[in-house]
Amino acid sequence: MYDRIVKTCKARGITPSSMCVKLGIRKAIMSDLKSGKTLTIRTDTVVLFADFLGVSTDYLLTGRELTLTEEESMLLRCWRHASIADKQNAAFALRDYGMTMPEEEHKASQAG
Repeated sequence: MYDRIVKTCKARGITPSSMCVKLGIRKAIMSDLKSGKTLTIRTDTVVLFADFLGVSTDYLLTGRELTLTEEESMLLRCWRHASIADKQNAAFALRDYGMTMPEEEHKASQAG
């Protein structure tokens, strides 16, 4: 993962150290990854890195980028910007097709 983070940072014209500073993450995480002192990092940190760098968490974790169709990309963008009420309505509609919302999102939508 370290090599993919460094490569992506370089392509974006930023150092991993400055990325960490901008994200409010301790810079030592990168040296820990590089040295092997740390083999894993928290999921929320991977998500922060991926969002900042404009890549998927799949790419950072595995080196493989998830490929979506244009329609899937559009649906994902809409979902990310949807209100909690809209997500609840979508979850209700999906039940008609035997589909359910992931548990974490269901709990989050109930809390709002």
